[in-house]
Amino acid sequence: MPVAQVRCWAGTGAAYALAHPELGLSETGCREQTDDAMAAYTHALMWYFTGNIAHANKAIEIMNAWSATNTEILFDQPRTNLNQQIYANGKLQAGWTAELITRAAEIIRYSNAGWSSTDITRFSQMLNNVYLPLTITGWTSQSNWLMTFADATISIGIFNDDRATFNAGVAYWRAKVTSTIYMTSDGVQPVAPTISSQFDTPAEIKSYWYSPTSYIDGLQEETGRDLSHMTMGLGSMSNAAASAGIQGVDLFAEQSTRIRTSYELNAGFTNQYLDEVARLGTTPPSTWRPTGWVNPNFNLGGEAYKGGWEVAYEHYAVQLGIPMPNTEKLVKRLRPNGTAMQLSWETLTHAR
Repeated sequence: MPVAQVRCWAGTGAAYALAHPELGLSETGCREQTDDAMAAYTHALMWYFTGNIAHANKAIEIMNAWSATNTEILFDQPRTNLNQQIYANGKLQAGWTAELITRAAEIIRYSNAGWSSTDITRFSQMLNNVYLPLTITGWTSQSNWLMTFADATISIGIFNDDRATFNAGVAYWRAKVTSTIYMTSDGVQPVAPTISSQFDTPAEIKSYWYSPTSYIDGLQEETGRDLSHMTMGLGSMSNAAASAGIQGVDLFAEQSTRIRTSYELNAGFTNQYLDEVARLGTTPPSTWRPTGWVNPNFNLGGEAYKGGWEVAYEHYAVQLGIPMPNTEKLVKRLRPNGTAMQLSWETLTHAR
């Protein structure tokens, strides 16, 4: 059910709200918004592949309902008495939703599905007024956030035929990819995600990268956090590059070595984990680590690690014929890819 004001809190905000019931704070519309964006994208794909107009109508119904209702996603305000954000996940919420729902909108708009020009205009206004102010301004946070904002901003620019917005998303991608994947050519430590006192010492950079014992080529900023957040970052990065490529901007070529190296390194770690699960018939003990692992902890972080591999593999290995053996092994063992937020249905859309 669409809501006018989406409110998505993080841990601090939730704790504050629960401690102060007199303020009447609540989390509202978060799951509904992302679930509906996913549903719209799924129905749009079903319409495209089956020709069943009922799927197109459902996607249109969902998108129209939100564009007629949703006017705001809270983020910076209100704050706690210690000046902490209560709805700190609002920015990421906007990014995730924009990544998904613009894909649905593109398919429906250009497939003779019967979406009226009036409804398209209202949907476009929602993208500009509700989502774009949160995605185009970026954020200094984990890599999955950075790449989500790049992908969302590029996608909004494309749907709205807005070259300035598209260019802003591309510029953000270019500025942040080097701070999400390490290569020896970067120097003794990774590139900081922004010019900020938060990341101006080696110790701060190391903490941001989850305290690796060394920086190795292809290490992704969230590899040491967990495989799922790492893959969400790589996946959004690749989706953004794929969308830009359709518009004639070859981001995949600009960072080919960096991207392929990270996919191969992290696919190798993931394959080792899945090989160990197969060998043991159960989850490895908490002390288990893949060979070559440089971070203190190893975590899955959920099931999202199963998505995010197909787009880059299809571009480099299938289209260009560049060998990616670790990624190929992982892609084939994880197929078919299902729903994993913005990394959903990639086997359907990209496998050949």
